[in-house]
Amino acid sequence: MQLPFTIPKLPLAAAIILIGSQSAYAQFQRNDFLVLTNGDTLRGEIRQLQHFEGEVDKKENQLRFRQKGGKFTMYPASQVSSYGEGQAVQQITRTIGGSVLFLTPLVKGPVSAYSGKNAQGATRYYLEVPDKAELVEIDPNAYRLQYHKNLGGCPTLDFAVDATYAHHRPYTYAGVTDVVTRYNACRYPNQPSEKAKLPSGWRFRPGAKLGLTRTTYTVPDAEFDNDPQRQSAQPITSVFVRATNRSPLGFQAELGFTQVKIDFEGKNIYTGGATYTLDRLTHVNYSNVQLGVLGNLFLYRGMISPFVNGGMVFGLRLNDNSTVEYVRSDRPTPESRPFPKFKGANAGLSAGGGFTVAIRKTSLISLEYRYLNIQDGFNNDAPLRQINRVDLGFSL
Repeated sequence: MQLPFTIPKLPLAAAIILIGSQSAYAQFQRNDFLVLTNGDTLRGEIRQLQHFEGEVDKKENQLRFRQKGGKFTMYPASQVSSYGEGQAVQQITRTIGGSVLFLTPLVKGPVSAYSGKNAQGATRYYLEVPDKAELVEIDPNAYRLQYHKNLGGCPTLDFAVDATYAHHRPYTYAGVTDVVTRYNACRYPNQPSEKAKLPSGWRFRPGAKLGLTRTTYTVPDAEFDNDPQRQSAQPITSVFVRATNRSPLGFQAELGFTQVKIDFEGKNIYTGGATYTLDRLTHVNYSNVQLGVLGNLFLYRGMISPFVNGGMVFGLRLNDNSTVEYVRSDRPTPESRPFPKFKGANAGLSAGGGFTVAIRKTSLISLEYRYLNIQDGFNNDAPLRQINRVDLGFSL
């Protein structure tokens, strides 16, 4: 049985995947730390999952950590004091209402502020005031009253008067940070507060993809306008690194290898009144190494996370065996000439979308569709490739 596509040079593709995956994974090893309640500090990697809120599993209220060379282990909040990246603390734990919660520091000072999920999974903000043994959860429906009770004594922050606090956006990340910072500056001028400097939260996931492409070729030359195309699906192999953080935005760089094969077949070409007939067979056949730089926008983050993306692609043509054959009825053999339309490099735009699926709580698989419009060269008469591409990917 003949396949509807030809297999690319697998040794080169496999080498690209192996070298790219290993080097990318080695380059982006994490420098995370985990401080346990017994005082031990562990160094290694905290794995951020798509269905996590930050680093913490919302359903299980625990995080996944491994030391270098080890396996991932789940740590519940009750065993964790804090964790972070490099030297920056990302979250701490506190007991509130009998539940141990992961909280993100906003402001450290005489009065401190935190954000996090309460025991019911709702986003809340918390105050740590000097005369209270436990953090105060700020009720979004009664924040003015709680500000008044816990942040009193500052004439510039009279929470009973709309004009003095309306511009603070009092129940948002920025609003709570602003209120507590202003209160500390007013009540404790000799004890400056400090806004928490959180790590960027960027995570880099190396991976590999295998896909199929189907290409429509356009040659801006009247000589080839009426030659019908014979297309075949071609496989493409690629390695990539996907960068994500706590926002819906992310980036992706990928290196791919494919074979471009398209045939044009022109029958009974005009010969200017000659007595012979002429057919033209154009064989586009070359290898292409392609670098893509894309932006990703995740529409939702969960076990299944849909996304759209778009960006630039750059390529380099290799091993060009493209030819044009002229078959004359009065000659026994066709005349073969190189196809003269290529200039080496190519570039274009890519847009598409897909989704990722979290598997085994440490890895992702993805299915993605893209449409690419690529110009094969930078001269005015360079051919255009319009490509439909489907990829199945796996990332660590």
